[in-house]
Amino acid sequence: MAAPSDAQRIALLTGYTVISLYYAAALYVAWAQPGSKRFGLLRPRWRGGVRASRFGVTAQAAFAFSLSAFGASKLLQLSLPALEAVFWVSLVFCLAGWLVDFAADGD
Repeated sequence: MAAPSDAQRIALLTGYTVISLYYAAALYVAWAQPGSKRFGLLRPRWRGGVRASRFGVTAQAAFAFSLSAFGASKLLQLSLPALEAVFWVSLVFCLAGWLVDFAADGD
């Protein structure tokens, strides 16, 4: 597989930045504004969103941040084995958060 061009790298890094900013905002809403109980993270807002706990939002954000860092390191051809381990741990953390929120939401 050919290495991505500079334009592709910039586009992917921009995407990772947008994802990280979205989840930074989600963390702010979850922790700084505890009165907000519903977040449209897993379903569109017009379908009612999903009841996400602070744990669920934090788990999703941890996964998104580690995915962005892992993807960016691969794009920049950096070898960081610890980052891959963090990625897999955050994936398990995210799945646990989804299960907890799924059970609490009653879907």
